[in-house]
Amino acid sequence: MEFHKDAVFCEGGRLHGEEHCMEKGHGPLSPYWPRLDTQCSEGAEHTKAVMIRRGNLKYVRRLYETDELYDLEKDPMELNNVINDGNYKEEILKLKERMLTFFLETGDYVPDRKDIR
Repeated sequence: MEFHKDAVFCEGGRLHGEEHCMEKGHGPLSPYWPRLDTQCSEGAEHTKAVMIRRGNLKYVRRLYETDELYDLEKDPMELNNVINDGNYKEEILKLKERMLTFFLETGDYVPDRKDIR
């Protein structure tokens, strides 16, 4: 079954302690300082997360923080996290299952040619 067009995904961030992901060596006079300073934080602004959107629902799985769920039809500005609303329990399970399938579909690459050795 082909699912590649049934959802939108976004992923990014880094693990705590992954210093190689930080662009160190810049100071407050650098025009990039606000972004670079944030990169060095261990807070939610730069740590691992993945998002799936299907229809009017947007689910965000965060590695270190609370997950998020937004019903974009009722809350287009994403102001009300309904992750703990029992009315969405089944939908959350479906989104998590689809996210798992996404990672299985995209998490490995089988080479299409032999190594030259």
